[in-house]
Amino acid sequence: MSEVAYSVVPDALELEAQVAERAADAVRDLRGHPGVLRGRARECGDDELGDALIAMAAAWDETLGDLAGEATRWQVLLRMAADTYRAAEAGAVPSGPASWLAQR
Repeated sequence: MSEVAYSVVPDALELEAQVAERAADAVRDLRGHPGVLRGRARECGDDELGDALIAMAAAWDETLGDLAGEATRWQVLLRMAADTYRAAEAGAVPSGPASWLAQR
């Protein structure tokens, strides 16, 4: 029987959580202000692309909302994992949702 060893870098998990948070924010911004895309496309001289981007944002509105929600969920999970590993390394009991799971 072999033993499996693994290593987790909590700071790397936190960095990935930050990426997921920025992605969620960007998608929410797109949903809230789709005209920004059209404006940027038109600044580059492409009115047709601007109109297509508005149509895409409208057609995919619900899906974009789901995408933002999933990115937020992963951000929370990654931060919980980072906090749990930090607490384990410090020999402490984690607080917050991770501790609730551990107690069940």
